[in-house]
Amino acid sequence: MHEAGAVAGALERVIGAWTSADGGRHIEIEIRDATRAEPEAVAFYADAILAERGLDEVTVSVRTTAVDCALCGARAAASPANPQCDACGAPLPRLDGPAVVAHEVAVVAAEMSGPMACA
Repeated sequence: MHEAGAVAGALERVIGAWTSADGGRHIEIEIRDATRAEPEAVAFYADAILAERGLDEVTVSVRTTAVDCALCGARAAASPANPQCDACGAPLPRLDGPAVVAHEVAVVAAEMSGPMACA
């Protein structure tokens, strides 16, 4: 449940100046420290927070930054329930700063007319 506050803070930095969804916006939420946040919980809270603010049309994607073990170098499948390396069992490094950050991603709609030529 600690993800709720992290997601709210990250979203507020992005949507604080918005007055509406303005025809469709997209927010990417990055989990910087997977030992402190679960992707499913982050997505759930993001959708709930946006809906509460009347921003139902805003789409959200969540991505997790990879975590490498400081001891053996293995890429780990980190989560709050599994904050240790899968290969050697060492505690995974925790990042300073926010566990979750968000930013708006420009959505580009391309109109096509006629057949596309292959190069």
